[in-house]
Amino acid sequence: MGEHLEDQRAEQWHDVVRCAHLEGGLRAINEPGASVRFLPNLQGKSPILTLEKYSYLHRDLRDTGLQLLGVSFFQNELELAGLYPPNWRPHHLPRGYVANDVSMLWANLATAGHEIDDFGIVDICRRIAFQIDACAWRLHDLSDSYHKELCARLSGPRFKSGQRFESINSFHISLAAHTYFSEVGTLRDYLAEFLAKHVFSAAALQGRIVRLMSGLRKYVLPNIDPDHALKQEVEKICADDGWLNIVSAYRDLAIHYAPLEFADGHASFETSIFRSKAGDEFPGIRFHLPKDPVGLKTERSREPPIKSASEWLKATQLARADGSRGPDALLIAYHSLRWLCEFAERVASYAPVKPKMVHFTVGDNDELGEPRFVDP
Repeated sequence: MGEHLEDQRAEQWHDVVRCAHLEGGLRAINEPGASVRFLPNLQGKSPILTLEKYSYLHRDLRDTGLQLLGVSFFQNELELAGLYPPNWRPHHLPRGYVANDVSMLWANLATAGHEIDDFGIVDICRRIAFQIDACAWRLHDLSDSYHKELCARLSGPRFKSGQRFESINSFHISLAAHTYFSEVGTLRDYLAEFLAKHVFSAAALQGRIVRLMSGLRKYVLPNIDPDHALKQEVEKICADDGWLNIVSAYRDLAIHYAPLEFADGHASFETSIFRSKAGDEFPGIRFHLPKDPVGLKTERSREPPIKSASEWLKATQLARADGSRGPDALLIAYHSLRWLCEFAERVASYAPVKPKMVHFTVGDNDELGEPRFVDP
């Protein structure tokens, strides 16, 4: 009986607007009902997706072959007007809303710290929960900057795939990428601080406060059993070819050396056209990051080999002629958010307390507002 009622609730058509963020700056809009429309569209093309069930949005979008990044849920006029933020949830297979789940996990660890009156645990767990949300929202902002430029591209002359461009919006796309990687660096170091204080505390040097991943690796990990699973994982992801080292290199380039849009000598904004499995064509844009951020960071940290503006111009022209491309900023942000959240979840499993959920009384909603809606 209970399972039947749950199935019925899952298949209701809820009074909520869902805006799915897709790769390249594309959007799929599902207003209450079965119809899903894509924005923006190529000239003369207006693909429509019809859902058989409310819960099929994610599945049907994936079936097109487009990469689903996340979904914003708008459930009232204030959110639709932009006066309050929507309920934004990055979406990663196979688990779904992993970023939101892991943020809640760390918030619940902070609640557990309150129960034992340990401010140290409350403070760091609350900061990590905040920072996971910050990274998730920076992904949203980067996606938004793509969408604005894509709409601008479609308003001009005929849209073609493979067109390289720079526009007024290029700065804002690059800035959004900078901000995402900066937030990632902060989350990385918060996790390192937690590891030093609450997981590897016995191995930490007396009197030394570790707040950075570099400090954790230099002062703490050498004193840890080589077979410790978490030590092995940190060393792996921070190795030269480790994903955290690569993502951190993008952050370091942006903060210490040069804006990402010309860190390797030339901007790499490009249009694209994606063909779905059904044959529909969808527009998109790409912001290609440097191919080798670790090597480029090392190169930039030394005395620059280029001494004159003319040499720099020649090197830039050669780089443009090379035609090779690095990863797309939006996609690497999307995938790295998942890797970060999964790593943060494994770190949380070593916490000295068990997560505790906050319990609200009936009157609490008067101050907290209406409950936020998500897919069943």
